[in-house]
Amino acid sequence: MNRTHVRSLLISSVALLPLLAATANAEPVPADTASPSTDAGFVLYRPIAEALIQDDTEIETDLIVEPDLEPEIEPEPVPEPEPRDYSVSLQDATRDRSSRTLDWRTPQAELRFDLSHADVTQALSVTLSAEPLPGVDATIPLIMQFNGSDPIEIETRGDATNTVINLDPGRARDIGNVLRVSYATSCKAPIGGYQINLDRSRLDVTALPKGHQLELRDVERRFSSLTFAPKSVGLISSGDMATKSQALAAQGVGLRTDKIPTFLTSPRQSDFDIIMLTRSELFEFTQDDAVLLSAGPLIALSNTHANRLFLTGDTEAEVLEAVSAFATASLPDSRLSMTTPDIVFAQSPLDVNRRLVEGSANLDVLTVQTGTQRDYVFDVTDPAASEGALVLRLNRDEQTQAGTRLKASLNGVDLGEAAVRGRRKTVSYPIQKGLLLGTGNRLELTTQDANNRPRCDASVPFIAISEGSELRLNAALPTHPSDLSRFAANGSLFGQDAGAETVMVLPETDRDFTSALTVVAKMARASGRGWIDAAFARGQTEITDKHTLIIEPHSEIEREFRIDAPLALQSAWRGQIPNVDNSQFVEKFASLDGESAVRQAAFTLRSASTTHSGGVAAIFPVDDGRLIGVISNTADSDFSTAIQPLANDLHWNGLKGGVTRWDEQDVIMAQAALPMPIIEPITETIEPTTVSLSLGDRAKGLASNLPDLRLPKPETEALTHWIDSQWTRFSTARQSNTLIVEPFKADTVTAPQSQAISENTFEDTQRPTMTLPHTLSPALVQPAASGLQGRVEGFGNVAAGLRVDLWRHLDIPEQDMKSARLGQAQIIPAALTLIVLFLMFLVGLTFASPPANKPHRR
Repeated sequence: MNRTHVRSLLISSVALLPLLAATANAEPVPADTASPSTDAGFVLYRPIAEALIQDDTEIETDLIVEPDLEPEIEPEPVPEPEPRDYSVSLQDATRDRSSRTLDWRTPQAELRFDLSHADVTQALSVTLSAEPLPGVDATIPLIMQFNGSDPIEIETRGDATNTVINLDPGRARDIGNVLRVSYATSCKAPIGGYQINLDRSRLDVTALPKGHQLELRDVERRFSSLTFAPKSVGLISSGDMATKSQALAAQGVGLRTDKIPTFLTSPRQSDFDIIMLTRSELFEFTQDDAVLLSAGPLIALSNTHANRLFLTGDTEAEVLEAVSAFATASLPDSRLSMTTPDIVFAQSPLDVNRRLVEGSANLDVLTVQTGTQRDYVFDVTDPAASEGALVLRLNRDEQTQAGTRLKASLNGVDLGEAAVRGRRKTVSYPIQKGLLLGTGNRLELTTQDANNRPRCDASVPFIAISEGSELRLNAALPTHPSDLSRFAANGSLFGQDAGAETVMVLPETDRDFTSALTVVAKMARASGRGWIDAAFARGQTEITDKHTLIIEPHSEIEREFRIDAPLALQSAWRGQIPNVDNSQFVEKFASLDGESAVRQAAFTLRSASTTHSGGVAAIFPVDDGRLIGVISNTADSDFSTAIQPLANDLHWNGLKGGVTRWDEQDVIMAQAALPMPIIEPITETIEPTTVSLSLGDRAKGLASNLPDLRLPKPETEALTHWIDSQWTRFSTARQSNTLIVEPFKADTVTAPQSQAISENTFEDTQRPTMTLPHTLSPALVQPAASGLQGRVEGFGNVAAGLRVDLWRHLDIPEQDMKSARLGQAQIIPAALTLIVLFLMFLVGLTFASPPANKPHRR
């Protein structure tokens, strides 16, 4: 009998004590009339009757019946550990490049990988994919060794091969396994070899858990391992906080894994289960007294199932505390099987190893070196606006031939190549806008021989990257927070302060909900931490004073919101191109040269015309300064299928602009991002109201519909009063010393006044004799003597004098007067120069012709 039935029996016995006392003092019923079926009030079950008899209570035997108890329920048997199969590409297992080359210069490739502390390897095999290079010697086989084993020959006969090699599981180690692949040739055959395709080679492992219970350190290692990471994770929770618990647990998993797994909401169907229930609900999943009889929030591993983690507590709030700790920091590197949230919060945050470049970064912190190639992986916060330079300080040793080259590439685009002829050299490669990604940027530096036919005794080329080599980035003109590239890189305003100002709306159905959790986990990886302070809801939310992020199928989004949504989003839902200015597409690639900009814009428009179904993402600012984000599907597609490509880094980093559409092949920007609205400062106290706007009401105020923004208005009445008073004071002060210029009078004219105009030139005219008033200042005599043009210049000088006197009356410094006059003289030529440059740029775009057979970047 288990603990639950004992507790129920005791409670029932206490409740029957008054009835038993009355029965003991009552008149006994004759045996021939007593019947358990008709006089139940005088019938005693034997266990209770025996207890009363021990207390000297007289009970007739006929009143005692045997209890009709249910059969005792045995606890669920502990399942025996079962072996599991794991399969991963050799590139992922070794975290190496996609391919390695074997030739006479590099006849051997050494590949290292780890297995699991918590499992016993029962079987191990490698499927090797190799392709011959021109001139390969078909008689020379490939040789493989595993942890110092006897050489294994792989006969290729000079052809491509996909060979399965079974390795000895007895030689397997938990960490530091070494797989060597060799091609035994010499410099007498300077051509030929093999290319080992690690991305198409496989590592297959069959492993059995060592015991029924993992250790805390095994959880982190299992999730971070590309070989043993679970492909599916069950998230089991209930109660009012279930949605938030499942979302945060998904983010905790996403922050620990390199590839987002499939999420489920039911147990016993996944590779790993995370149970987020109160202790009173855990009886179905464990009989561990250390978990059930403890108090307070707890993080513990099951002692019966090797891949089950409990995040529990006495209340839902304590359960959420344990979940928040799991989504924020690493579990202790301990052999223990349980811990508390306080201890977890004291560990390293989950983004401690994230290589985020802001400003400049030394290359030493980003290095992942493999042979003659060095890889640097990093993230940026604003990829669309970031640009800069790569500065390399190179050193060549005596064994490396002079003229050895170092090639640099960023995300597959060549930055440049430098030949190092001296012992030291410093080079700088510009990094233009559009080359960077939000997450997972890869900078590759590859050393190459000085010539294509090096001598036999030449050593393997190697150029050292010295101290002071760094990556310098800046974003002089940051993109708007409403740009999807900012969202994909760091969560934008949604992810600030762990999502404290964000509410996330997720699907109602379990199938779509688990698909949306993939995006939720991806957002945590972009921002570097779980959104533990965000609000989460399924279907709809009453919260309207925060940034709203909707991740739902098109059919589940509120109808009013769909109707009042911006035109570009509605067009994207229909799989159409919005009727917008095509200059938006050119603007996206404005950092490129004219030819590349036209090619990229044309490709975007062409892709947009062929992409009709799939996913849709959009961010729009509202007139209250907050953001509304939507991640959904086109009306004619399935939500779960449309969302799945976002788990791919290429699709995720392709989110740009204000509206983006995608399918399995392409990601296209449908509209540029809109700027944030200008919010007028509140100068008066506004009484709080209880009015709550729905999503439909908020959609009517989206900036893309050009709402009437409340812009600051000048105080025209005060300005008018100031001008009147200042001018009146100035006029009064001026009247006393103002010289009145009388009209000019011509006494005599010796000949008719005439003015001839020919070929845009003015001929000299006969000047009349002028009589000037005695009050005219000498400064005006010379201009006035020049006839009609002189009169105009004279009045201009008078006006200039009045203007200077007015500025002095207003206490405006002399330097500001000079600056104003200089600005008047310079602004027109500057404006004309800008117009001419803009016209030249348009002419270049019009007549640029793209070269043939040149690959383009998306």
